[in-house]
Amino acid sequence: MASRYDLNSLMGAKHDNERYYDQMVCLSQGIINASIKDHFDRVQGVCGLYLDDPELGQIDAALSAPTIMINGSAMSDAPEIFFQLR
Repeated sequence: MASRYDLNSLMGAKHDNERYYDQMVCLSQGIINASIKDHFDRVQGVCGLYLDDPELGQIDAALSAPTIMINGSAMSDAPEIFFQLR
């Protein structure tokens, strides 16, 4: 008997009972980017960068919230996801 955590039985492949899941969760690019921006707006310290190194020099920067871009037109089962820092 398969474990209740066995992927094939959970997804309904050749199941012999009705205890399987037939679900999918999808989040849009807009929802993901809005959530990241909200996190940056609420949490102190995640949007700043300060570095003072004798060899490299000094960097004091403010970062915008990162964004993702989902390329859903790629010819594969898994879309490409690009992560952008600004």
